[in-house]
Amino acid sequence: MQQEILEIEKIQNYVNASTVPDKNEMVNHPSHYNTSKYECIEVMLDVFGKKKVSDFCELNAFKYLWRSDNKGKDIQDKEKARWYLAKYIELNKDKQ
Repeated sequence: MQQEILEIEKIQNYVNASTVPDKNEMVNHPSHYNTSKYECIEVMLDVFGKKKVSDFCELNAFKYLWRSDNKGKDIQDKEKARWYLAKYIELNKDKQ
């Protein structure tokens, strides 16, 4: 039963990823990560698993905050950090 649930969730992830907006939205859906019908983060989850992707999200948030004052895109980098922190929280809600 657990395996069936995991398979259904995997399919749902691909369905959700295929409904990505077409516009170039640099924080939530950058076009350079949407070159196919699947979003990169969803494929990463499928390939690497929740733990590794969770760690990736936490570290990416740190990276965007670290460099935000040096690129001239302070607000955009902080929005990206917020997106990765939100994804980290989403992936770890079941740990509480």
